This record gives sequence, C-alpha cells and structure tokens, in this order.
Amino acid sequence: MDSFSTPPTVDHSFKQYQFGEGAHCIYHFFMDELCPVYLEAVKPLVRGGEPALVASIRKVLYTCFDLGLKLLHPMMPFVTEELWHRLPGMHTSKLTTLQAEIISYVPFTYFTTPTSQ
Repeated sequence: MDSFSTPPTVDHSFKQYQFGEGAHCIYHFFMDELCPVYLEAVKPLVRGGEPALVASIRKVLYTCFDLGLKLLHPMMPFVTEELWHRLPGMHTSKLTTLQAEIISYVPFTYFTTPTSQ
C-alpha cells in the first residue's frame, strides 16, 4: 500500500463496514510513511532552510494532518475534532470536521510506471 492509495482504501473500507481495515490504513500512512519518510527527509531542510521552503514544508505537513484527521474522524470524532481545530493556519472558519470538505481523490500518475501498449 502506498500513500496515494490511502484515501480510496479508507473510503472502500468504510463502504464495506470494515472500520478496522480503514483505521489500519491510516495508521500505516502516519507511522510507516509520513513520520519516517517525510519528516526525516525534511529535517535538515527545516533546520537551516529558507523561510519560503520551511513554510512550504509546513503546509505539506499540515495538509497531511488535515486529511488524516478527516479520515479518522468517523472512528474518533471528539479527539480528531479537537486536534483539527488546533492545526495552525489551516482553519479560519468555525466549521466542524464533518462540515469541512474532504479532498476528492484524483489518481496521481506522475511517479507511476506507464504500462506498455
């Protein structure tokens, strides 16, 4: 499973009432991909980076947390609601997590290998 398949996998598991599978997918994304890969890769850039680069890194990280909390919300509504409202610079309205729009999934094919025809 890769990070591009997380939203559709969670969506499918919810439709099949397999909440454990959806929770495991979200856990896998945070603990096996976001934290050890992205955070470790950007640490040196954040320590001595330009302000524009650091702001861009933070925006990507906030976006990952935003989507992750929205995906987790059906299983952990009170915790995710509180954390979602504490994300800095992301929410200017008084919307709740349920009212917020979840990013629609569009297959990202830039890094995939094209099939031979």
